[in-house]
Amino acid sequence: MSDRAVRELRTLPERDAERVLTAVRKLKDWPRLTLDVVKLVGEPPGTYRLRVGSYRCHFRVLTAARQIVVSSVRKRQRAYS
Repeated sequence: MSDRAVRELRTLPERDAERVLTAVRKLKDWPRLTLDVVKLVGEPPGTYRLRVGSYRCHFRVLTAARQIVVSSVRKRQRAYS
């Protein structure tokens, strides 16, 4: 998780933050596990968003390093601006 995503996560209400963290942890089993993930258009290759209620987590899949890096956690209204 990037520093920015951690800061944004800390500003969320505790219950919402727990839901987001649970969903982010499940990304390690994605795509075998069904999650609300969509590839983002107009972004660098390998950039996706994860929907968790009214929050959106943007992340990149780094295939060579076998990593998923969460870059931001925001409310839907602010996630795409």
